[in-house]
Amino acid sequence: MKQWRTIGKREFSLDELKRLLDTPDYYLPSHIDKNILKPVMRELPQFFPGLKIKKVKDNTRGNPVKSYIFTWKSEKSEKWIDGKYDKKSMSSGKVVRKEKIT
Repeated sequence: MKQWRTIGKREFSLDELKRLLDTPDYYLPSHIDKNILKPVMRELPQFFPGLKIKKVKDNTRGNPVKSYIFTWKSEKSEKWIDGKYDKKSMSSGKVVRKEKIT
């Protein structure tokens, strides 16, 4: 999910989520809720403020889970500065840290 931290939203299909988390084939959505999503909701909100998980269900017989949508407050990136990483500006070879380490 860190790949989409600046977007703040990611949808995973049920098969994709099972593949990414390497869950057994026999896991049903109830197993995913109990064994994966509950611990995720306890541990990850400190890294992803406002984390919410929504099930997207198919409108067919039995109302099966089709996918999961993870949403969180997106991170704001700094404004892009043109030429910041040009080789001309780094010609001296010295690395000068501008931030203070506390």
